[in-house]
Amino acid sequence: KVFCKASNGLDAARFTVPDSYFALSGADMKGLAGGAKKEEMLMTKAMREHVKPKFKFALLRVRFPDGMVLQGKFRPDELASALHEWVRGCVSAPERHFYLSTMPPVTRATEPPNASKTLSELALVPAALLNFFWTDGINDVGPFLAASLAHTAQELRSEALPVQVGGARDSSAAG
Repeated sequence: KVFCKASNGLDAARFTVPDSYFALSGADMKGLAGGAKKEEMLMTKAMREHVKPKFKFALLRVRFPDGMVLQGKFRPDELASALHEWVRGCVSAPERHFYLSTMPPVTRATEPPNASKTLSELALVPAALLNFFWTDGINDVGPFLAASLAHTAQELRSEALPVQVGGARDSSAAG
């Protein structure tokens, strides 16, 4: 999916989620309290990996300097180089070199040595927002996305943001 700035001023690249989304319900608090007893025991790295939540996909958004946002789903075991190639197929000048970075901390996720790591190893799972930069430093001249994709851009509206439903977070709006 491709998102652009909404006519009502909601910027797809810089929207905020209301604080109520992060509010904990009574069931959430009980779950956290019950989990604290398990955390008292020291665990090896293998044990921590075993109890770590397993996600089936990662929802990644790439923010371009012109405010457009490209969104895609990936498997957690895919390499960062696969993400790079997917974005290359979406930009207006695929011959130009670029990189994707996280903030903060700033990590160039698609450049060596990170290009050979999985999305899970780079902590991009279950979701992340990456910033797009041309490596030549000329980032203020667009368009960045291919015209065929830019024409499919949808306005990101506040009703498309995740909402809390009955104590559980509803992620179905993420698309």
